Amino acid sequence: MPSIDKMLVLSTAHFTDDDNIRLCEFAKDHAEAPDTSDHFVANLGYGYLVWVNTDGDFSEYDGFMSKEFIGTLKYAQKHDVQWLRFDRDEPEIEDLPIFAW
Repeated sequence: MPSIDKMLVLSTAHFTDDDNIRLCEFAKDHAEAPDTSDHFVANLGYGYLVWVNTDGDFSEYDGFMSKEFIGTLKYAQKHDVQWLRFDRDEPEIEDLPIFAW
């Protein structure tokens, strides 16, 4: 039986403006297969697709992304989610920080 990954679709309001800038940079520099890099980010035009490192090591984001963004990755891992799709049209999740930018 094939494996099925879980994806959490959430609002882009769950990351900061600085996170947005860095995600755009990551998408340009690290849009490769997640099994060959520490992280994977794809710019979707209306948001981002982000791979959640299943081993829980988010150190590649330290110093680059906000603690709230890293908290969102940990939230996803806690819920056994492998992918985050940030979408500007999705509703916000009460359990996560919300930013107006």
